Amino acid sequence: MFQLTLLISACFLLSCNAPANKNNPEDINLLAEKYVRLALHIGQYDADFVDAYYGPDSLKPILPKLAAFPKDSFLLSVKELKKQFEEIASSTKN
Repeated sequence: MFQLTLLISACFLLSCNAPANKNNPEDINLLAEKYVRLALHIGQYDADFVDAYYGPDSLKPILPKLAAFPKDSFLLSVKELKKQFEEIASSTKN
C-alpha cells in the first residue's frame, strides 16, 4: 500500500512540475488507466481504499474478488507501474 501511495504522490508531482511528454502522450494516459484499474481492483478488498468512483464503467474491475487478498499480485503490479512511470518521467527530462 505504501508503494501505491508513493506512486500517486509522484504522479501528482510530475504532472505539476514537469512539461508534458510530447513524444508519447498516450504513454501517460495508458499508465493512468492502469493505475485506476489497479486502484479499483484493490478497492474490491478494502472499502476505504476507494471512497467514490465516477469514471467510466469500462475501467471497473472485471475480475472477480478472490477469497484471499492477492498481495503479491498487487505488489507486482505496483512495481511495474512504478517502473513505467520512472521511464516516462526520465524521458520528459530530455
